[in-house]
Amino acid sequence: MLETGVMGDQAAFVDDVSVTSYPSANLTPSTREVAPAI
Repeated sequence: MLETGVMGDQAAFVDDVSVTSYPSANLTPSTREVAPAI
């Protein structure tokens, strides 16, 4: 997902926060990964 060293649950949480903070990033999966992570 985001970073290899991050555990699955934490990565999922960060990914969810990214989508919440960046609604436009919800368009495509590739855009979601590019979206700035907290």
